[in-house]
Amino acid sequence: MGHVDVNVLVRAPLDLTWRVTNDLSAWDRERHRFLDGPGSGNRVVFEVVVPAAGDAPSRTYSVDRCADEAHRLVYSRRWDNHPYRYSIAWWLYEAVEGGTAVRCVQDFELEPDATFDEAEAARRMGASARAALERMARRVEAAAGPAAAVPGP
Repeated sequence: MGHVDVNVLVRAPLDLTWRVTNDLSAWDRERHRFLDGPGSGNRVVFEVVVPAAGDAPSRTYSVDRCADEAHRLVYSRRWDNHPYRYSIAWWLYEAVEGGTAVRCVQDFELEPDATFDEAEAARRMGASARAALERMARRVEAAAGPAAAVPGP
């Protein structure tokens, strides 16, 4: 089983970080096709469209995402995501000195016919998760404005 664990410090309060990152109406509609409509409670099912890059063609996969605001965590599972047999992820939010720590933990297993190994899959997934977390942090910090300095919990 493959495992990825990355995190980022968002220099904004926990409540704002949670609200901005879980506002489905602000998600990119070109990359996220909602299958059951955005904002239908804590659970949403959607397809992710991954654009073509280099030799890799464009592809899509499906996601079932559940947000638990009381515990400040999001759980998702992906399917139709060859060459992954399965892929699950958690996003955990925690108030820390200076803002909000957002951690993304992903576990996965590759299909036997995958053209790359688990280490390469973890490298790719980790790089993608880190880039996504950094984009998310910039978006939240922009929403927080210049007064985003946050005291500890």
